Amino acid sequence: METAWGPKRIARIAGTLLLAWWGWVLYHDWPNANNSFLHNIILPIHETGHIVFMAFGEYMHAAGGSLFQILFPLIFAGYFLWKKEKYAATIPLWFAGVSAIDVVSYIKDAPYGEIELIGGEHDWSYLLGETRWMHAASQIGDAVLHFGGLCVLVAVILGLYWSKEEAK
Repeated sequence: METAWGPKRIARIAGTLLLAWWGWVLYHDWPNANNSFLHNIILPIHETGHIVFMAFGEYMHAAGGSLFQILFPLIFAGYFLWKKEKYAATIPLWFAGVSAIDVVSYIKDAPYGEIELIGGEHDWSYLLGETRWMHAASQIGDAVLHFGGLCVLVAVILGLYWSKEEAK
């Protein structure tokens, strides 16, 4: 049995603090989140979301990318919680928060279309145009940013709290 401050707990705390710092940087510099190394991981998940949600109509096809890039890591967080591996669940929760932060610049760019995209119409221009919420792009982006920041914060707090938990 490992002591309360054994090497595993110290490594978990160090890893959690690293994620806290990284999440803080991305949250406070959200316009550049798309330039982060993580964006290269998030982008294929986003594009897969378009395929997953394609069967549910044009609107869900457009929304599916952003939705899936946030839901996908939450599925893993749920899996780890189900397996009673609480600390492990904090990592995909953190990733879901970072994925939400990654979406913010696209939401806020919807009225302007200045971000260069892989191809096709800007998802958020379409989504906000269809719902007639284009005027609220900045506020919606802020809400998603704060949601992502909250996910990161909760993941860090739980990561520190659950760092002593042993995997079952």
